[in-house]
Amino acid sequence: GAVLAAVAYQDPTLRDVDDIGFIVPRRRLADAQRALWAQAYRPRERWPQDGTEEGRDCLYVKKNSVLKVELQWVMAREHFQFLLDRPEVWERLSAVSFQGRTLQVLPPEELLAILCVHGSKRAWEKLKWAVDVAELVRASRLDWRRVFARAAQWKCRRMVLLGLGLAHHLLNASVPPTILSEFCADRDCPELAMRMPKSLLLRPDEGIGADAAPALYCSLKDSRRDRWRYEFVLLWHDHPILRRLPDWLRSRKSLARFASIAQAVRASWLFCRCMEIKTAVAGSKPSPR
Repeated sequence: GAVLAAVAYQDPTLRDVDDIGFIVPRRRLADAQRALWAQAYRPRERWPQDGTEEGRDCLYVKKNSVLKVELQWVMAREHFQFLLDRPEVWERLSAVSFQGRTLQVLPPEELLAILCVHGSKRAWEKLKWAVDVAELVRASRLDWRRVFARAAQWKCRRMVLLGLGLAHHLLNASVPPTILSEFCADRDCPELAMRMPKSLLLRPDEGIGADAAPALYCSLKDSRRDRWRYEFVLLWHDHPILRRLPDWLRSRKSLARFASIAQAVRASWLFCRCMEIKTAVAGSKPSPR
């Protein structure tokens, strides 16, 4: 937030900030937490004790302060995870001066990919996320070859394409013609970009909101294999999106068909399981004398 404003906008006052986010190595999380405790910051909520905290953000608040601090090592939402704690992230950190202090920040190529993944994670609900991409493109001399090499490595190439397409379409961001051509040639990105941000549309009901984000992730997977894997996860967990698949989802018909089969199989399994338990309980009762 604040550092992004200084790097991309070159003026911290030009972008509103809800919290201060830090990407931390997972192995250094305890050190970061101790540093926040020393400054009177406390976790906003108790963490579960069953090991389900993996993939969650750490949000810390301070009494009588509106400032929140967030520690992140992974970006996660509804069966979607994008790892932030990667060796290549820490290899190319650069220094930036911020309010009299020197901070280590991500290089613009990696930062661009992360911004595009973050926007896609929330279906680009807020215009400021597209503005972030546009301003970073404007303020940086990006190595575009490196941008897409990294995006391919992180399996978020189409999310980056979508973010750049949105920034160009909404804010006239200066994106190289070859990248715009690739965006326009993509089977889904141009139509998806026209549906976001939902709140800006003349007919918001035709837009894509955060409630349809799982379907959006599915559409933006870089490969058919990754898309099938994600669809399997949705089917396995019987995700609510399966009962309201949007019309713009290309695999809508096949996924709906598989969902019907999976629900029937799940119902049969539960019935058989209940009968087994009922039989076992009946067999354990003492016979009358």
